[in-house]
Amino acid sequence: KYLDKNLYYNFPKNKYKTYNFARSKREGSLNFYINNFDSGSSSLIKKNKNEKTIKIKSNNYKLFNEIAKNYPKKNVVVKIDVEGKDLEVLKEIKKSKLFQNIVYIYIETKNNKKDISNIKKNLKNFYLKKKYPKIKNLQSTKQLDLEFIKKNEHIF
Repeated sequence: KYLDKNLYYNFPKNKYKTYNFARSKREGSLNFYINNFDSGSSSLIKKNKNEKTIKIKSNNYKLFNEIAKNYPKKNVVVKIDVEGKDLEVLKEIKKSKLFQNIVYIYIETKNNKKDISNIKKNLKNFYLKKKYPKIKNLQSTKQLDLEFIKKNEHIF
């Protein structure tokens, strides 16, 4: 809801569309673990035994193919913030027809060389434009936002 609000105040409504859904390599029903102390850290990954669990519906890359049908020649911006499943979601996007239209990708990931290196390997047609500062959530897990732009693109 915060992304929608920010976009609403900064861009004409016909310039963007947001989608809020769970993506995974699996289709079906998954456990989603609710962090009672920091809702932004809720995840498909169980972090402690006291987390409340709810069932959510998840789809794989096929839903991205459906979205791609609506935007055959549009520049697409993707934001991935999935609490530890960023590489899995990125790989699903790469399998889809939507990937060819993506010009920017923003990814929140763990701030370690291995995770950043794996993301870079999966984005060979993109270059890392910026690394945003570390953020500490309530569990003191260091996070980093990465901004990638497609090579040789004339954006917007």
